[in-house]
Amino acid sequence: MNVVTVTSLRVNLFKIIDKVIISGVPQKLERKGKKLKIVLDEKIDKFDNLVSHQSIIGEPEKLISVIKIFAWSLLYLRAFYFPMLNNPFLLG
Repeated sequence: MNVVTVTSLRVNLFKIIDKVIISGVPQKLERKGKKLKIVLDEKIDKFDNLVSHQSIIGEPEKLISVIKIFAWSLLYLRAFYFPMLNNPFLLG
């Protein structure tokens, strides 16, 4: 949030106000050593500006199967290589 002078506010008034409305970020102003803010009256939800897109490359089912295999391998490691983790008396 950078500080804008009143002169530049006059030139870009509608652009600055639209930017505050869209982003919800207040705009600081300065006039004769005094600082002001243009602030949106209502709180804006951060998630309203999110755009959905495809972020998984490939088939999602294969990704789920890889996660299941990984989870089972962790259970195997815990049971056979770290048996003390299965004993509640050793953990204190």
